[in-house]
Amino acid sequence: MARERRGSQRCLQRFLVRFEDAGEMRMAFSENVSSDGIFLKTRYPPPPGADLRLLIRTPQGAETRSGVVIWSRHNFHAPTMPHAGSGAGIRLCSPAQATIADS
Repeated sequence: MARERRGSQRCLQRFLVRFEDAGEMRMAFSENVSSDGIFLKTRYPPPPGADLRLLIRTPQGAETRSGVVIWSRHNFHAPTMPHAGSGAGIRLCSPAQATIADS
């Protein structure tokens, strides 16, 4: 079994997230959120190392955060759901990201 490397607890949260990738605005949904990271479920995840500016829509309103892509994966093996499992793990860099996980 793989050892857990995350330093903070994750919460299952689904928020609409917009971000710019290679000059194009993209949309994704969060799948889980912690005080220092977020997993974005998206068909076309940005590459590892990409710096992102995220607009996260929570029930309390929109929040803008910066982050860096730590890992991404493409899973196009499910013909009826080609984006199942595709996404990116983002490390949040802005100081107030804890409010997202507390939503």
